[in-house]
Amino acid sequence: MLKFQLSPDKIGNIKNKIKEEKQILRSLVVIKEPPKKRPEKSSRLSGTKTEKPRSSGAQKEKVEIKEIDKKLDEILDESE
Repeated sequence: MLKFQLSPDKIGNIKNKIKEEKQILRSLVVIKEPPKKRPEKSSRLSGTKTEKPRSSGAQKEKVEIKEIDKKLDEILDESE
């Protein structure tokens, strides 16, 4: 394996010269593109977290486990 940098217009010349060489049985030329730069989000740059807006609907009330158990018992008794 051989890694090198070459201008794109000269890659065709290299491929042709490799094909003409009788001692080279197989070859593969891989063109590696540089990674694309992604625009960074402003929240990451400032170091602050953005909070999701809360829904305008009514907040759910907290229910105790005893109340849930009681309601489940009622439902199960009705189904029998």
